[in-house]
Amino acid sequence: MKSPIEAIRVPGLTRLDKLELEKELAPGSVTFKDELSDAAHGEPLTTAVVIVSVVAIRALAGWLMKDNESGVIEKKVETIDAKGKRRITTLKVNTKSSRAPKAEVVGKLAQLVGIDASLVQGIN
Repeated sequence: MKSPIEAIRVPGLTRLDKLELEKELAPGSVTFKDELSDAAHGEPLTTAVVIVSVVAIRALAGWLMKDNESGVIEKKVETIDAKGKRRITTLKVNTKSSRAPKAEVVGKLAQLVGIDASLVQGIN
């Protein structure tokens, strides 16, 4: 039996991303860990660790949708299950071809963590 997914790690966030996610997610549902930037003199990057819940999935989907001008959301995320096992996945959604892009992003995140998408879609 698979262990339930407890957290989603979203690496490569800027300071602005961090501030925006802090506004989107409930206090206590996200923590941040600083990491080194790949660029020689670049801005330090941060990884968000989001505790999985129905509300957090919807908030994370909203954040992923924000400022999406290219029409494609593509983000590497890492899931962590109850036993500490990690799995890196690329979340990819073409929002130009979808009639309900946020619902599709929410559905993909729900599927990634093993939550019934209909439960997540019903939260306002």
